[in-house]
Amino acid sequence: MFDTDIKMNILLSLLLSTSLAIADSGFDRCEVTHCLCEVEQGAPPNIELGDPATGPRRVSIYFTENSSSLSESQRATIEELSQYFTRTEDVGPALNFTIIGYTDGCGSTEHNIDLATQRISSVATEIREHTHRRRYVRTIVHGEQTATHSPSARRVDIVIHNGNNLQTRIDITPADVYLIDGSGSMWENWREFTDVVNASYVPGSRIYMSMMTGCRDGQNLDRIRPQGGTEIWYSYWKVLDHMSEGETLLIVSDFDSNVPLTDREEAIIRAKAASRGIIVRTLR
Repeated sequence: MFDTDIKMNILLSLLLSTSLAIADSGFDRCEVTHCLCEVEQGAPPNIELGDPATGPRRVSIYFTENSSSLSESQRATIEELSQYFTRTEDVGPALNFTIIGYTDGCGSTEHNIDLATQRISSVATEIREHTHRRRYVRTIVHGEQTATHSPSARRVDIVIHNGNNLQTRIDITPADVYLIDGSGSMWENWREFTDVVNASYVPGSRIYMSMMTGCRDGQNLDRIRPQGGTEIWYSYWKVLDHMSEGETLLIVSDFDSNVPLTDREEAIIRAKAASRGIIVRTLR
């Protein structure tokens, strides 16, 4: 495993080699510093509960501190969702779902993983009590969502798979950091990408745009329009410097880079992520 500083020097030497001239390096092409802007979540798409065509996307069940017990109001919410499952059984394919458990930062990591697991179990048990057909259930123990005592982090998300593979892939992959390719080649499906990011965003996550120009820190995602060339690999390298050990990075890109990397260069970037324990997932 390379030391981080050594890996940086190796990558920079590659970027400045004969295969990638200094004039073509990502840094020189970026009007925005390092081709990165940290932006704010836009408006989540409005998907009504009970629509048999699309169905609900995500339902959150919130818990009190250090508790995995369901209140009567929480049970009522889960029962309403379960009734939706029952109503749609004769409309189309039976829906499946993923249950994702979170906690705040109070307590040890081991305690919070156990607490998130108990919260998942409580919700899954309640759902099964109100549904008649066996369904596929995926569980993800996400654990600590924030270092603070934020009430918004004490929850379980029920993510419903509605047949849209793009939405499902985003919804079941809670990301600490989103890196979105904002180049012109992303224009055709831009609204679809931003809708699913806005819908799957969870408190405490960060959204970065990879753009040569046309974005600024603090900008709302909905006000950004893709433009310019692609520097996603350079942005990928730099965004890792903004992440902590063990976090998850989701890259949304067509990876149609102006200057494609060699296999060796790509391996060096992946080694940087691996050395920090960062989990990298991609959505093309």
